Amino acid sequence: MPEPYKKPYLTYQQQLDRLKRRGLLIGDEAQAIWLLEALGYYRLSGYFYPFRRQSDPKDVDGKRVRQPRLDEFAAGASFEQVSLLYKFDQSLRLLVMHAVEKLEVAMRAKLAYLLAAQDTCAHLKAELWNPKYCQVPSDDPGAPPRQSNYETWLESHEKLVGRSKEDFIKHFREKYAPPIPLWISIEVWDFGLLSHFYAGLNESDRRALADQFGITRAVLLASWLRSISHLRNICAHHSRLWNRTLTDNPKPPGQNEVPELDHLRGDANMHSRLHVYGTLAVMQYLLKKAGFDSSWSQKLKGLIGDFPSAAPIATLHTMGFPADWSELPLWN
Repeated sequence: MPEPYKKPYLTYQQQLDRLKRRGLLIGDEAQAIWLLEALGYYRLSGYFYPFRRQSDPKDVDGKRVRQPRLDEFAAGASFEQVSLLYKFDQSLRLLVMHAVEKLEVAMRAKLAYLLAAQDTCAHLKAELWNPKYCQVPSDDPGAPPRQSNYETWLESHEKLVGRSKEDFIKHFREKYAPPIPLWISIEVWDFGLLSHFYAGLNESDRRALADQFGITRAVLLASWLRSISHLRNICAHHSRLWNRTLTDNPKPPGQNEVPELDHLRGDANMHSRLHVYGTLAVMQYLLKKAGFDSSWSQKLKGLIGDFPSAAPIATLHTMGFPADWSELPLWN
C-alpha cells in the first residue's frame, strides 16, 4: 500500500541549502534563488537528475540491474550546468513547436483539399470514414453504452468549433446556416483532432494522402501523426523533453520502404525510436516531402551541436540521437 507523502515544505533558501549539502556547486546564489522562484524546485528536479551520482548496479535474478541515482551530486556538478540544460530543453521545445506548426498547417490544407472534393462537409459524413472507426464497441451485458470512435471524434470537433472565437467562424455563423464546411472548420482543429481524423478515414483516402509524402502504407503516416501529436502535447505543456522516453512512438518503415528512415529500423535502433529522436526524424522527413526548406534541420543541428558544452555530464544518447545523425541524408 502506498505510504503518505511526508516531504516538508521548504523555503527557497532551504531548497538551495539542501542542494549545497548534496554537493551541487552554486556559483551565483542570487541567480540560483531566482531560478528556483521562477521555475520551481520540482520542475528543475528532472534536470538535476542526470547530475546526481550513479549508484552501483545490483544482481537481480542473475542480471545486473541499474539502480536509481543517489541524492548526492556527482563531483563538479553545478547549478549553472543545470540551468544550461534547462535552457537547452526550452530551446528544443520551441524548435519542435515551430516544425509542428508547419506540418499542422500543411496537413490541414492537404486533407481539406482531398476530402472536400468528395463533399464540402466530408468530416461530418460517416459513410466517408472507415466502417470500423464508426462501429460501437461491444460491451458486456448490463454495461453502460459506449460511443464509436467516430462519435467521440465528432464530440471533440463540436467542442473545438463551438468555443472558437476566430473571426472567420463568427462571420460564418452570422451569415450562413450550419454545417461549417471542412476547409473552414479544419482551421480550428488541434493536432490531436487532425491525427484522429486521418486515422479514421477510409483506406483509399488515407493512402491518397500518404502517397503525397512518398509513403506506401497509410498505417505509417497514421502512426507518425500520433507520435507528433504526443510530442506536441509535451511541448505545449512545457514539460521536459530532452531525455524523455515517449509513450507513443513512430512505427518504423519496412526495409527500403522509406530509405531516409532506414536507420530507425530493427531492434538495434529501438532506443532511437523510443526517445525524442525517432519522432524528430519522421517530422524532418515530412517537412522535406511537404516542400519546406532545410532551415529547420539546420537550426536543430546547430542546437544539438551546442549540447555537449552545455551539459557535459548529460549525454545525447538519452535522447536517442545516433552518433552520426547529422551526416545522414535525412538531415541534409
